[in-house]
Amino acid sequence: MRIAHYLNQFFGGIGAEEHAGKELEVRDGAVGPGRLLESLLGNDARIVLTLVCGDNYAVEHQDEVTASVVEKVRHANVDLFVAGPCFDAGRYGMAAGALCRAVQAELSISVVTAMSEENPGVDLNRDALYIIDSGTSIANMRNVLDKMARLSRKLVTKEPIGLPHEEGYLRRGWLRDQLVEKKAATRLVDMLLAKMNGEPFESEMPPTAFAPIPMPAGVKNLSRAKVMLITDGGLVPKGNPDRIEGTAARVGVLTASKDAMICALKTTKFPTAATTRGSSRKILTG
Repeated sequence: MRIAHYLNQFFGGIGAEEHAGKELEVRDGAVGPGRLLESLLGNDARIVLTLVCGDNYAVEHQDEVTASVVEKVRHANVDLFVAGPCFDAGRYGMAAGALCRAVQAELSISVVTAMSEENPGVDLNRDALYIIDSGTSIANMRNVLDKMARLSRKLVTKEPIGLPHEEGYLRRGWLRDQLVEKKAATRLVDMLLAKMNGEPFESEMPPTAFAPIPMPAGVKNLSRAKVMLITDGGLVPKGNPDRIEGTAARVGVLTASKDAMICALKTTKFPTAATTRGSSRKILTG
């Protein structure tokens, strides 16, 4: 089995955030976590190509990097393309997801990546890719790579892929037909009774859960308070005197008078429940 592996600048051994602008470079053989992945895949597996790119460069030059990676993977004649694991590194996850989608679509090669559930690359790509749940801790690297290796071998050999909890990948939003002995009403009552009795059960419609955020203490005198407004709405004073960029997710800081801030808030149209992205998304089992 011939494999191509994509890493960011950190796992590629170049450096941390100060090297995030590093351009794409190609190395022969396995690098960093690729060495362990190669051993977990078995004696017949070999990483023949490792592609390393800085996170900033990858997302700011996505079309260029994607085209280059696809071409290099094509010439390497590999059976599998692996990206990551990315854990909770957002830019890394977005780049890895885009590259996996492109390689899969253009070269019909099996692809696997790994990210934490909260990585923005997950929601962008979960419907098209198998994404192993890496969690957020790099200390879990060996376990994550082991799951990636087992799923990768199944994909390459065309073996049936099990459900998310069996294989360790994040739910893709697929609905799978499955014949079961009990009707839906009976299964529902069984789950309810198990919950009431404190017994374990598995819901067929897992709810979305968020960590609770404690409420801060109230501000006693709001007229003397200094307020910071954080928004992705692109609110700026008329004429944009601070020349804050409108694209490429740049962060800008500006000051505003009390009257200007109130005016900006009043003229901003906030999304309602009906227009918020994902408001009608269904949670499925696969």
